[in-house]
Amino acid sequence: MQRIPDASGESLKDAIKNNIETDSIIQTDRWQGYNGTKQLGYAHEIIHEEADIGNHLLPKANLVASLLKRWLLGTYQGAASPTHLDYYLDEYTFRFNHRTSRSPGETHDHVTIYN
Repeated sequence: MQRIPDASGESLKDAIKNNIETDSIIQTDRWQGYNGTKQLGYAHEIIHEEADIGNHLLPKANLVASLLKRWLLGTYQGAASPTHLDYYLDEYTFRFNHRTSRSPGETHDHVTIYN
């Protein structure tokens, strides 16, 4: 996970290139900021036709975001600092990727969302 400055196409494309392996399938809504991901080497699948704000538009992303919010609130009891957000995201990513691991030495460097 990575903090990005805004939802512009340029910011999204930089985040995609830095965090997702090429030839991966990117599932999104129809937000125009994702235009051009095919030219970057990704398959782009639109799973929600509208680029609206609302509930359950991208269920997998919503799940990860809601778990992150719950973890931040439970762990830091409302005292999480925006200054340290990148560190919180790194720790959450580590914990998310190890939630079912039986091997403490197993490591991952990104959040992977499975069906």
